Amino acid sequence: MHELNFIPLPNVHIKNRGAQLDILTGDIETEFGLARSAWCDDCLLFLGFYDGDEVSGWFDLKKRFTHANWSISNDRVVELYRQFCHQPKPSAWIIGTEFQMEVWQAICQIPEGNTVSYSQLAVNIKKPKAVRAIGSALGANNIAYWVPCHRAVRSDGSLGGYRWGLSLKAKMLSVEATGL
Repeated sequence: MHELNFIPLPNVHIKNRGAQLDILTGDIETEFGLARSAWCDDCLLFLGFYDGDEVSGWFDLKKRFTHANWSISNDRVVELYRQFCHQPKPSAWIIGTEFQMEVWQAICQIPEGNTVSYSQLAVNIKKPKAVRAIGSALGANNIAYWVPCHRAVRSDGSLGGYRWGLSLKAKMLSVEATGL
């Protein structure tokens, strides 16, 4: 996996609920299964995996940007995702607080094939008492896999939680650890 270039989505788009934003959506097949994606200006805004018929976080995104111009093109998003995956440092719009972005950047520093405990991640960002907030920040991530929240585990090594399901988290960790 490549390093991700975080681009904070301008607050004006959040305040005006996406007015003047063109958001392209569609489904893509990834190495971990079917995912829903959203793109703005050919830059990734959302990537979430299906858990049955649902995609965690999708309705929150739609509600957040009720005034955006939404369109669907699976063919176009497959092309955009292919280009995204082949960039040395692809860009993604990030929607979050400063604390959340700090957590997401810290989890991106954990090498593929490794895990980190929520408490160690709190220490890494110099906020050792923020363990619960770390978990909440990881759960608010809108860019599955590329912001590798699946690499955070409990101190005892158990999986903890994962927005897109524990079986997917286990699969991602297994693939990263074995390289298969």
